Amino acid sequence: MDEHAADQLSSLGRVGRLLGDAGIAYWLYGGWAVDFYAGEATRPHDDVDLALRDGPAVWSPDAFAGDARELNGVRSTVMGLETLTGMKRYARGDPEDMAKDRADLEHLARLSR
Repeated sequence: MDEHAADQLSSLGRVGRLLGDAGIAYWLYGGWAVDFYAGEATRPHDDVDLALRDGPAVWSPDAFAGDARELNGVRSTVMGLETLTGMKRYARGDPEDMAKDRADLEHLARLSR
């Protein structure tokens, strides 16, 4: 894991602890959630995606079925695997984002083998 990813992961751990201490439930999704499922940093990340159940977005009923996962000593609750996979299958307009989603889907597909 490179230094940038290690810094992001450390920050994610701090944010998760702060949210937990405040009693705020959250779920990690996007590329970092893929990494937590895969058990390794699979690619560089530009951001960290967090969801709150009572936020303005509409989520599928199984979105918050994910559980706590650990990556390099950092624990986080993650979006349900089925929802995460579905999000990664959704065609976005940006070719760079679509390439990241394809790579993420390959990692997620290995989990079910």
